[in-house]
Amino acid sequence: MKQLLHLRGFYSIALLAAALAGCSKSGSTAKEATLPELNRALVAWSTMNSGPPPTEVSGLTNSPALRGKRLPTAPAGKKFVIDPVRGAVVLVDR
Repeated sequence: MKQLLHLRGFYSIALLAAALAGCSKSGSTAKEATLPELNRALVAWSTMNSGPPPTEVSGLTNSPALRGKRLPTAPAGKKFVIDPVRGAVVLVDR
């Protein structure tokens, strides 16, 4: 009987973990990050790493500043890039 209760607890925990895993930030309900949030993520990345910043904005997706957010959709004809001279995320023409 004790083993059965232990097994039932294990399955309850496994079920909860699976449910939480289904609520990941990559789902369509995640809010889009804003341009200021992208720039905060770039500053955080630069503070935590000694090398050059990522060349693609997608390199910032693991930043704690973007937790629970997804990369924004750029307006038509534009794209988000990291400007190495300014050290900022900017919108440029495609």
